[in-house]
Amino acid sequence: MIAYGIIVLVAGLALSIISIFLSLGHINLLHEYHRYNVSEENKKRYGLSIGLSLLIGGVGMTISGLISIIVNNEAIMGYMMIVAYVPLFISIILAFIIIKKFNKTII
Repeated sequence: MIAYGIIVLVAGLALSIISIFLSLGHINLLHEYHRYNVSEENKKRYGLSIGLSLLIGGVGMTISGLISIIVNNEAIMGYMMIVAYVPLFISIILAFIIIKKFNKTII
């Protein structure tokens, strides 16, 4: 349980940090084909939107990791996976929707 907590905590913090950089307008962190068709005037909004959507997943994973480490009880493992992966799934879906809106294509 501790190993799960540490791995999810580190992944959640990494995703949160990346999402903050994206929110600040560093869209060069995205692959070129995800920003190729984004107009110059929409780049700031695009970065903010993608960053905030990914922050949902990062915060969920961070919270799940912290609770898993603090409580250290295998009986709550299923709940911690829900706390981690439902927000991550939602953030990925939102990111695809945002990419499709601003870039006009997913690939």
